[in-house]
Amino acid sequence: MKSVIDEVFETSIEKSDIANDVKMAQSASPEIKKFFKSETQELDSDGKTLLIQILKQSLESEGPLHDSEQRRIIELGKAIGLRAKQVQAVLDV
Repeated sequence: MKSVIDEVFETSIEKSDIANDVKMAQSASPEIKKFFKSETQELDSDGKTLLIQILKQSLESEGPLHDSEQRRIIELGKAIGLRAKQVQAVLDV
């Protein structure tokens, strides 16, 4: 996962930093959905799917995903314009 992020963003980012950011986003108010939606408007479906993959892998770096984490990722995926089935397909990999 780290190499994917390094390649996409052309920088080195520590897994722990990503995991901490994701956890903070998950615990944030419902405004996080609006934030994700506004910040991903220019991404196509592939870019949005990549974001979901990064979120999943970041959370998995600390252990298996809990049901609540999976539900939150699906909610965020829907907020950015992906269908629940698309997000679930990423989670199932």
